[in-house]
Amino acid sequence: MIALLHGVLVDRCALYLVLKVRGVGYQIEVGDNAFSLPMVAIGQRLLIYTHQIIRENEQTLYGFATAEARDWFRHLIKLNGVGPKLALKIITHLEPRQLVQAIRQRDLVRLTRVPGLGKKTAERLVVDMEKQAKAYQPTDIEPMEDHTVNEAVQALIVLGYSPSEALNMVHTLPVTEQKASTAELVRFALQRVQHA
Repeated sequence: MIALLHGVLVDRCALYLVLKVRGVGYQIEVGDNAFSLPMVAIGQRLLIYTHQIIRENEQTLYGFATAEARDWFRHLIKLNGVGPKLALKIITHLEPRQLVQAIRQRDLVRLTRVPGLGKKTAERLVVDMEKQAKAYQPTDIEPMEDHTVNEAVQALIVLGYSPSEALNMVHTLPVTEQKASTAELVRFALQRVQHA
């Protein structure tokens, strides 16, 4: 299962992007989310969370800006009547907090604004995902700027850390340090590893 890719952005269009990782170009389906993902230019490095679906005649990678969005996609595709394409539409139209709020409030109007999500499927989604919505604990931490995270992660990779190690080092920094510049993020991350 490919859960995370970090490479050079080769192509970007309305529904997918192509990421080159160690000489291999991965086409990643991102649906309507293509231009809300980190806005890096062609030729720059990008880190993207993925979910891979393998079927008899195809292999498809779906991409997300955050692990949280990918995890909700995984919840959604387990539901009857919600395939990967519809799940991707839901995730690209409703961020996890908005989706949870709609489920908790049984807001069918909001849910059915997602193209392709009818009333019956929305009703089933509300019932079937009630437990996940109740268990959801939103974070009050402001997300870091995507380009800052990407730059800090890339710098740590150059220093010899794996992409997952580098990402974890940056994302586990205390809240007070998460508003820092790229250079400061790298310095803070290295200091924490040395003192661990």
